[in-house]
Amino acid sequence: MLLETLRSKQADLKIQTADLNTQFGPAYPKLAQLNNQLKEIDAQMQTEMKKIASKVRGQYMTALQRENMLHAALEKQKQEANKLNESAIQYNLYKRDAETYRALYEGILQKLKEAGVSAGLKSNNFRIVDGARPPTYPIEPNIPRNLGFALMLAWHRA
Repeated sequence: MLLETLRSKQADLKIQTADLNTQFGPAYPKLAQLNNQLKEIDAQMQTEMKKIASKVRGQYMTALQRENMLHAALEKQKQEANKLNESAIQYNLYKRDAETYRALYEGILQKLKEAGVSAGLKSNNFRIVDGARPPTYPIEPNIPRNLGFALMLAWHRA
């Protein structure tokens, strides 16, 4: 990575600067050149750190947007799950109603069949051969027959 390379160069230059400063003093011309190189490396390091910070900020913003999108998707899924739960509850209610109505229908159908069987049992195979007519004279008491019996009994006793 470039930042590590720059830090390594910076460390080398600081060592060289410290050596030259101790050997020749702060007015040594090579020391001024090394100080300029240190300033350039510092500027490059600042630029590189800004690039890295910008890159990290971009990654952070991307991650934040992704998190927001995932949160929105989660909320949408929760709403859909709630709708599915409501639909399942409604389905169960309809299913129970359908089962109740089916049981009622089957009960009524059974009673209808029983009524049909019962009506079939009550029907008869009779047919009228002769129509009924009211009698023209009374059957009982038969007065002539009874008088005939009474005379016969009386004659036998006499």
